[in-house]
Amino acid sequence: MATDIQFDANNFRPGEPIDNNQSNYLQYTPGTTFRYNTYDAKGVLTEVRTVTVTNQTKVIDGVTCIVVTDVVKDATTGALIESTKDYFAQDKDGNVWYFGEDAKNYNYDNAGNLISTDTTGSWLAGKTKLPGGGLAAPGVVMEATPKVGDTYNQENAPGVAEDQATVTSLTGQASVPAGTFTNLLVTLDLNPLDTSKKGNLSERENKYYAAGIGEVYSQTYVLQGNKYVLAETEQLVSVTSPTGSSQLVQAMASFGATPSASQSPVITAHSDQHTLHNFLATPGHHT
Repeated sequence: MATDIQFDANNFRPGEPIDNNQSNYLQYTPGTTFRYNTYDAKGVLTEVRTVTVTNQTKVIDGVTCIVVTDVVKDATTGALIESTKDYFAQDKDGNVWYFGEDAKNYNYDNAGNLISTDTTGSWLAGKTKLPGGGLAAPGVVMEATPKVGDTYNQENAPGVAEDQATVTSLTGQASVPAGTFTNLLVTLDLNPLDTSKKGNLSERENKYYAAGIGEVYSQTYVLQGNKYVLAETEQLVSVTSPTGSSQLVQAMASFGATPSASQSPVITAHSDQHTLHNFLATPGHHT
């Protein structure tokens, strides 16, 4: 079922903190840094991603947004792969909205020399013109009160950027270098623009969110033949607060977490495992 949350610029207050105040599955406090490691299907570390919540703001579509930087580097060479500025704001009800991104993608030759940069994926609500006419609109990145089965558009720019999420569980669990977490919100994220020649979605992603922290784990599956196979995982390594201390100590204790840098991820979502399996196993399924 699609979630009916209407955008209203008057439902936002300048300076509203992003804490998803009812559910607390997404928390962006200025000065906070999240670090993630990306591993391929064989468990090899390929990329390091650093997400930083800045003190900067930007007014987009009449709403004051927090600027969050997202930097991806090659784990071996340290070469910059992608650098993005994302724009978020929270409404008075606790829904977190996504107002777009300014993205730079870096392309290299076989010798590792930078040959070009591009802005593929960039869009801004109220500004980016759509192929079918009109302008891009803000999308919902996290609901105030998510329920299993809810579907919402995270990127709301038809023909340009169309990421969509469906809540598949509220009882997921994951073990990552930062610790072991339970009672996670799990979403299935799809990009309707990314399809194979037969019209099936080329890629699917499961994301796991811990209350009080945010995203801690993700799995990306790609279409091979008539089934989806695991291509990579992304795992939370650390969260650093504005004071420089780890925010995870108290949070992990509340979840019974035991930090371990060598832990393999637990990829279950207990109460909705059957639903999640069906989403991943059937290439022809669309939400």
